[in-house]
Amino acid sequence: MMPVMDGLALVNAARRINPDVRIIAMTGLQDAANGARLAKAGVMHVLAKPYTAPDLLHLVARVLTQPK
Repeated sequence: MMPVMDGLALVNAARRINPDVRIIAMTGLQDAANGARLAKAGVMHVLAKPYTAPDLLHLVARVLTQPK
């Protein structure tokens, strides 16, 4: 958990700065309500904890090579 804002607040703040920012959410809260909140915020990529370094690297590479 982050001390000042939650992940959705961070997503919204980042999108205000740059609407085209690419976001990978990392969460240990894997329920339908959390997934719906992330989708509503426009988060297209979610990495569930725990994850491995190869999982993270593959997802980052995939996100960075996708067309905008």
